[in-house]
Amino acid sequence: MVKSKSLFEHATAALGGVDILVNNAGIGIFAPVEEMAPEDFRAILETNLFGVFYCCHEAIPLMKGARRRVHHQHFFARRRQPARANGRI
Repeated sequence: MVKSKSLFEHATAALGGVDILVNNAGIGIFAPVEEMAPEDFRAILETNLFGVFYCCHEAIPLMKGARRRVHHQHFFARRRQPARANGRI
């Protein structure tokens, strides 16, 4: 969270504010649950879930009153992969 706070403080100082937010970071480590290291799963959550939250948490207050807001989600978040869910891959 410290990095995202610093990022938005810098953007505000350098650019005068934040008008849009594009959350486009995402990682995928595709393995059956029993083969995935807990550290890999944590990295996925930190990037794909918590990273979006931290950026939204910092950016939304700065965008109050902005004419436009954009939120983009990584395509893996919408892509169904049922074979991966039951470990067939």
